[in-house]
Amino acid sequence: MSVLKISVLMPAYNAGKYIADAIESVLNQTYPNFELLIADDASTDSTRSVIDAYNDPRISVFHNHRNLKKPGAVQLLFGYSAGEIITIHDADDISLPERFEKIIRLFEMRPDVFMCGHSIERISEKGKPLGLYRKKIADFEEIKKQMADTNTDGD
Repeated sequence: MSVLKISVLMPAYNAGKYIADAIESVLNQTYPNFELLIADDASTDSTRSVIDAYNDPRISVFHNHRNLKKPGAVQLLFGYSAGEIITIHDADDISLPERFEKIIRLFEMRPDVFMCGHSIERISEKGKPLGLYRKKIADFEEIKKQMADTNTDGD
């Protein structure tokens, strides 16, 4: 088993309806060496109480006093991360149980790789699959620019 640690950064703003499922999908990963850092970005719904209900040593929670928006919340969490590998997990996303194992395997097999992406399947509010989606951006400088300013998926 690898010793690489994954830092999972989860910015959350008014995600009370979805965040428990997102957190559970991280906690249920088959790869155990991770930390989950969650930033409640000054939510006005139940997000804070849902996050605060978790008592797991792998979770660190930060409550922002003002809304930093996703790029600012991610940058805040990045400053607290301790992992060799960092991934962003939105508060309304669900990760399949083997996600982290696949990431680790990729980096172990390909030491020349320093960044990777993935496909996502969008699901309607009623749980209906809407198909795979992946915006293809291959230029590292463009990815960094978009991550600093907006979400890389345009949302």
